[in-house]
Amino acid sequence: MVRLLTLGFLLATCLAAQNASSPEELLRHAVDLQQAGDLEGAVKGYREFLAVRPGEVAAHSNLGVLLAHMGRYGEAATEYRKALDRSPGNSGILMNLGLAYYKAGRIPEAAKTFSTAREIAPNNLQTTTLLADCQLRMGQNRDVITLLKPFEEANPDNLAIAYMLEWTGFSAMATLPKLAFCWGARCWLHRTSLPR
Repeated sequence: MVRLLTLGFLLATCLAAQNASSPEELLRHAVDLQQAGDLEGAVKGYREFLAVRPGEVAAHSNLGVLLAHMGRYGEAATEYRKALDRSPGNSGILMNLGLAYYKAGRIPEAAKTFSTAREIAPNNLQTTTLLADCQLRMGQNRDVITLLKPFEEANPDNLAIAYMLEWTGFSAMATLPKLAFCWGARCWLHRTSLPR
């Protein structure tokens, strides 16, 4: 009887091992689910893959992107931080982490993250404008001017830069025509908060 139970246990173990997916199959399945629109299934698939291969930077980053897309910014930030633990100089992952903080309303953390990303890629206009927007939201108007003035000179038609500089109170006669458009965009974006 003991032999029969032992044989049954060994057979069950062998069958389970045959049915177990390789890490590559787990990852492929997660990506397939994501592409098919099964986002919850994809999250589960990425997590199953990361349970086997916890050091995969791209999988942590992809899971972060997926979670952010689903509006789960705190979880996304956790995955981005795990990816950055293994790839600290990755400006793309830093940008995504900053965006997760930004969308979650964690503006000081977003500003710090965008600042770190700027140290790696100081001429990246997107990172710079996002950092300036965070500084603007925190009332750091002088920092916004210092940060954006060199970019304004190099990008005179950039309405985002013109808008933020105008919002700080910094303006010049040459920027007035485009600022009127920016003010109109500001009103449109915040029309629900305007006095009626």
